Amino acid sequence: MTNLNIAKKAAICYFGLSSALDGFPKGTTIKMHESPSTPSPPVGFLAELCEAMAQAWPESIGAMSKTARMSRRDFTYYVNTIRGERGASPLEPEADLIEHWMGCLADLNSHVFLVEIENNGGRQLLLVNTAITNK
Repeated sequence: MTNLNIAKKAAICYFGLSSALDGFPKGTTIKMHESPSTPSPPVGFLAELCEAMAQAWPESIGAMSKTARMSRRDFTYYVNTIRGERGASPLEPEADLIEHWMGCLADLNSHVFLVEIENNGGRQLLLVNTAITNK
């Protein structure tokens, strides 16, 4: 199974969607964030975030997918922890900057995917690290 398929499976498990054709909710789409061919190196805040995430991934392994994954809300916790240490105010999970940093992490590591699920007008994001597993 490719890393891309593992990431999709982890998202399906995390959001409680069925991968069976007859059980997958109608109107649901799964999109993968497209990474640039040459991502910028992590410096400053992004470097600190990468360090925090390296510590957090092993604690975020899914029971069903056996793969590390992190919701937008959980990711926001780590962003706000670093922002707090720097004296900045916290962000809400829906902030555009949160999605931007999720994309940056996916861009920096070929094993990290940003998965987007759209259903019934709603949109959810999930980071999946296929290199961190419990298999």
